[in-house]
Amino acid sequence: CFDYWENVTLPSGGVYPVTGSLFGVVHLCLNAGASRSSHLVRGVPFSAPLGTYIFHAIVGTHPAVVMDEANFTFNVYP
Repeated sequence: CFDYWENVTLPSGGVYPVTGSLFGVVHLCLNAGASRSSHLVRGVPFSAPLGTYIFHAIVGTHPAVVMDEANFTFNVYP
């Protein structure tokens, strides 16, 4: 069993949200050898600052123990 959560590094270098999870912490329990995948699409608000963002997907025990992390960057342009 483990938790999955996500946050975003903003163009300013700050992390959003500062505590918690962008879309809520998900607690998963899988049998040995099992896997799970999902797809999530969210829009970026028009009020978002322009620049480069980093989306972090984190697996572990929320909020402190990180077992694995994946990330990708995206840009917001005018």
